[in-house]
Amino acid sequence: MGLEAYLFRVKFEQPIEEKTLDELLHTSGFSRTNEPSKDTTTFRSYYYELKTILGVTEAHMLVRPKVNAVSSLYVRFSVMSPPTVIKQTFGLLKKLKEQVNFELSDTEISNHLYNVLRSQNTVDKDYQGLSKEEKKEIEAKAIIPLDVDHFKRNEYEVYKRKLVLENSPEKEPIRNQETFSKLKSKGLIGKYFGWVTKFIKE
Repeated sequence: MGLEAYLFRVKFEQPIEEKTLDELLHTSGFSRTNEPSKDTTTFRSYYYELKTILGVTEAHMLVRPKVNAVSSLYVRFSVMSPPTVIKQTFGLLKKLKEQVNFELSDTEISNHLYNVLRSQNTVDKDYQGLSKEEKKEIEAKAIIPLDVDHFKRNEYEVYKRKLVLENSPEKEPIRNQETFSKLKSKGLIGKYFGWVTKFIKE
């Protein structure tokens, strides 16, 4: 889950058993794309996706060893996605919210704010240098409502969000794992990831 992905964290009000969450995700519209390990002494990963003409929305549930419940879920889409993937993703999340309470965190907001601070030398290359209170303030800003219009306003001017919003609606749906190879073959690496050098300076 790197530069190619626009990533959200779904933090549940109460931990949910993995089998229950698996069923809820299917009910919400996701299809599982793997067969997770049945060995409960190891980490178990569940991967999901919904691919339509609107885009590809993916989800990942990670279950820790010797437990059968999770407190969060990650949902993402490629930065090369058509902007219609936003509506699809929020629609899926709304269906999930009808069944279980959660808080939605846009990890790209916190990443963006940390990168701005890094470019100003307020934090170091490992993003260290803030107090606990300052970190909490940034994390609080990353919590967003399930509102497509609010998301599109992009109040913090998150560049990844801007990229998706400016993509052509006719752009083909794309999985995150395909992003770099597609960008490289079309000579678009600079367009999509040139922004990194603006914030991340070694």
